[in-house]
Amino acid sequence: MRKVYIIVISTVALILIICGIEFFTNNRHEENIITNANQNVVINQNLINNSLNNTTNQGVVNKKSVDNVTMIIKDGTLTKTSATVIIEDKNEEKYNYSSWFRIDKKENEGWKEVNVIDEKYAFTDIAYLPDENGKVEMNTNWKNLYGELEKGEYRLVKEVYDNGNNYIYVEFTIE
Repeated sequence: MRKVYIIVISTVALILIICGIEFFTNNRHEENIITNANQNVVINQNLINNSLNNTTNQGVVNKKSVDNVTMIIKDGTLTKTSATVIIEDKNEEKYNYSSWFRIDKKENEGWKEVNVIDEKYAFTDIAYLPDENGKVEMNTNWKNLYGELEKGEYRLVKEVYDNGNNYIYVEFTIE
């Protein structure tokens, strides 16, 4: 009887050890994924910063154009802390649009991102699809990310999902 008891306890201990190792291994893997994801965010932000230096007057940011897409600010929605944008996509195969945005301020005939006040601010990773009329309406609140904007000329930049790094923007003025 004593041998059976020792065998059962040894088996249970072995199972607990194996489960503990598996749990530890999975947690280390998840930590690596999170670390890699955070590094990708920094890399993607650098790509965004670099591509925003290549601008045109057509509301498209990047070397490659995003054809048949426009973005406007909905009348009566612009404040110092938010705006509602309407993206119109007239393509047969519609693009997807992210919740990510960036606010740039015009300085010395160039554009510079407004200072971020919350470095831990996170965007929801959702792709928005245009409706049957090819439109996407998004409420964009930048109060927690940039605070209240001062007087000046700005642009709101949004990402277009099209298998590349392409962005559209709309310019606006805060009086």
